[in-house]
Amino acid sequence: MTTPRSLAGLVHVGRQALYDRTNTVVGYELLFRGDAHAVEAAERGAYATSRVLVTAFTDVGIHALVGDTLCFVNLTREFIVGELPLPFGPEQVVLEVLETIEVDDEVVAGVTRLVVEGDRVALPD
Repeated sequence: MTTPRSLAGLVHVGRQALYDRTNTVVGYELLFRGDAHAVEAAERGAYATSRVLVTAFTDVGIHALVGDTLCFVNLTREFIVGELPLPFGPEQVVLEVLETIEVDDEVVAGVTRLVVEGDRVALPD
Protein backbone atom coordinates (compact mmCIF):
# COMPACT_ATOMS: atom_id res chain seq x y z
CA MET A 1 0.00 0.00 0.00
CA THR A 2 1.29 3.45 -0.76
CA THR A 3 1.57 6.20 1.83
CA PRO A 4 -1.77 7.78 2.68
CA ARG A 5 -2.40 11.38 1.72
CA SER A 6 -3.81 13.79 4.26
CA LEU A 7 -5.31 17.22 4.54
CA ALA A 8 -3.78 19.22 7.35
CA GLY A 9 -3.43 15.94 9.26
CA LEU A 10 -7.20 15.46 9.46
CA VAL A 11 -8.19 12.87 6.87
CA HIS A 12 -6.03 10.11 5.46
CA VAL A 13 -6.76 8.08 2.37
CA GLY A 14 -4.70 4.99 1.68
CA ARG A 15 -4.57 3.42 -1.74
CA GLN A 16 -4.03 -0.22 -2.52
CA ALA A 17 -2.76 -0.98 -6.01
CA LEU A 18 -4.76 -3.52 -8.03
CA TYR A 19 -2.97 -5.50 -10.74
CA ASP A 20 -4.06 -7.46 -13.79
CA ARG A 21 -2.64 -10.85 -14.78
CA THR A 22 0.43 -9.23 -16.34
CA ASN A 23 1.29 -7.30 -13.14
CA THR A 24 0.17 -3.99 -14.64
CA VAL A 25 -1.55 -1.59 -12.24
CA VAL A 26 -5.14 -1.19 -13.44
CA GLY A 27 -6.40 0.86 -10.53
CA TYR A 28 -6.30 1.66 -6.85
CA GLU A 29 -8.70 0.85 -4.06
CA LEU A 30 -9.14 3.89 -1.83
CA LEU A 31 -9.25 3.21 1.90
CA PHE A 32 -9.85 5.42 4.94
CA ARG A 33 -7.06 5.51 7.53
CA GLY A 34 -7.20 7.14 10.94
CA ASP A 35 -3.61 8.36 10.70
CA ALA A 36 -0.85 8.44 8.13
CA HIS A 37 0.87 5.32 9.51
CA ALA A 38 -2.19 3.13 10.00
CA VAL A 39 -2.31 -0.13 8.07
CA GLU A 40 -5.92 -0.94 8.96
CA ALA A 41 -9.07 1.12 8.86
CA ALA A 42 -9.80 2.79 12.18
CA GLU A 43 -13.41 3.38 11.23
CA ARG A 44 -15.80 1.46 9.06
CA GLY A 45 -19.21 2.03 7.61
CA ALA A 46 -20.92 4.99 6.04
CA TYR A 47 -18.90 7.59 7.95
CA ALA A 48 -15.54 6.20 6.83
CA THR A 49 -16.80 5.77 3.26
CA SER A 50 -18.07 9.35 3.23
CA ARG A 51 -14.70 10.65 4.41
CA VAL A 52 -12.86 8.73 1.69
CA LEU A 53 -15.23 10.04 -0.97
CA VAL A 54 -15.09 13.66 0.14
CA THR A 55 -11.31 13.62 0.49
CA ALA A 56 -10.66 11.80 -2.76
CA PHE A 57 -13.09 13.60 -5.00
CA THR A 58 -13.21 17.12 -3.63
CA ASP A 59 -10.23 17.84 -1.40
CA VAL A 60 -7.29 15.95 -2.93
CA GLY A 61 -8.70 15.19 -6.39
CA ILE A 62 -9.10 11.81 -7.99
CA HIS A 63 -6.34 12.36 -10.54
CA ALA A 64 -3.83 13.11 -7.78
CA LEU A 65 -4.69 9.79 -6.12
CA VAL A 66 -5.08 7.36 -9.03
CA GLY A 67 -3.92 9.17 -12.17
CA ASP A 68 -5.59 7.78 -15.28
CA THR A 69 -6.30 4.36 -13.72
CA LEU A 70 -9.54 3.15 -12.19
CA CYS A 71 -10.56 4.10 -8.68
CA PHE A 72 -12.20 1.36 -6.60
CA VAL A 73 -14.35 2.54 -3.68
CA ASN A 74 -16.02 0.34 -1.05
CA LEU A 75 -19.67 1.20 -0.61
CA THR A 76 -21.88 0.65 2.37
CA ARG A 77 -25.56 -0.21 2.21
CA GLU A 78 -26.54 3.47 2.57
CA PHE A 79 -24.81 4.35 -0.70
CA ILE A 80 -26.02 1.26 -2.56
CA VAL A 81 -29.70 1.72 -1.77
CA GLY A 82 -29.59 5.45 -2.47
CA GLU A 83 -29.92 6.82 1.07
CA LEU A 84 -26.65 8.73 0.56
CA PRO A 85 -25.69 10.25 -2.83
CA LEU A 86 -22.48 9.45 -4.67
CA PRO A 87 -20.43 12.63 -5.32
CA PHE A 88 -19.04 11.54 -8.68
CA GLY A 89 -19.93 10.07 -12.04
CA PRO A 90 -19.06 6.59 -13.29
CA GLU A 91 -16.23 7.59 -15.61
CA GLN A 92 -13.25 6.49 -13.52
CA VAL A 93 -14.84 4.69 -10.57
CA VAL A 94 -15.68 1.08 -9.78
CA LEU A 95 -18.10 0.69 -6.88
CA GLU A 96 -17.31 -2.23 -4.58
CA VAL A 97 -20.08 -3.89 -2.59
CA LEU A 98 -18.75 -4.77 0.85
CA GLU A 99 -18.93 -8.44 1.78
CA THR A 100 -20.56 -7.48 5.08
CA ILE A 101 -23.69 -6.15 3.35
CA GLU A 102 -26.67 -8.42 3.74
CA VAL A 103 -28.17 -8.94 0.31
CA ASP A 104 -31.91 -8.33 0.16
CA ASP A 105 -34.37 -6.96 -2.39
CA GLU A 106 -33.41 -3.35 -1.60
CA VAL A 107 -29.69 -4.03 -2.18
CA VAL A 108 -30.39 -5.92 -5.43
CA ALA A 109 -32.56 -3.01 -6.62
CA GLY A 110 -29.85 -0.52 -5.62
CA VAL A 111 -27.09 -2.38 -7.48
CA THR A 112 -29.37 -2.73 -10.51
CA ARG A 113 -30.10 1.02 -10.43
CA LEU A 114 -26.38 1.85 -10.24
CA VAL A 115 -25.60 -0.39 -13.22
CA VAL A 116 -28.48 1.05 -15.27
CA GLU A 117 -27.14 4.55 -14.50
CA GLY A 118 -23.78 3.52 -15.97
CA ASP A 119 -21.80 2.67 -12.83
CA ARG A 120 -19.42 -0.29 -12.73
CA VAL A 121 -20.03 -2.52 -9.72
CA ALA A 122 -17.65 -5.13 -8.26
CA LEU A 123 -19.12 -7.86 -6.10
CA PRO A 124 -17.26 -9.68 -3.30
CA ASP A 125 -16.16 -13.30 -3.59
